[in-house]
Amino acid sequence: MVPSDGVQLLPGSGWWAAWWWRTDRWISADICTPPALGESGWSYIDLELDLARLADGTVLLVDEEEFEQAVVECMIPQDVVTAARAAASDLQSRLANASDPVVVAGWEWLERACRDRAVESRMTP
Repeated sequence: MVPSDGVQLLPGSGWWAAWWWRTDRWISADICTPPALGESGWSYIDLELDLARLADGTVLLVDEEEFEQAVVECMIPQDVVTAARAAASDLQSRLANASDPVVVAGWEWLERACRDRAVESRMTP
């Protein structure tokens, strides 16, 4: 089951997209091509390598098998493999630090969104 209260943040530059979830207070992140804004909205290519920061602060690198399989099958060019691995390492370190600006910003955006939604629901008959 996917939690209902969450926000997605995309970096101004970077190889990831992440979601902050209110239920169980956890973060999930996709390592992906840099998100780009196009005419129909934001887009990126998920590279199958994921991170999760659990409520207790544990950070897990997951789906490495899927990423490695895509690499073996030559579905991901070597320069993208290098960038994805570097992004995963960097983001894993950042997510492990509860005071990292990315982690803090995500929680602040989530609280703001939940607060705004609560105000909206009180105003709707």
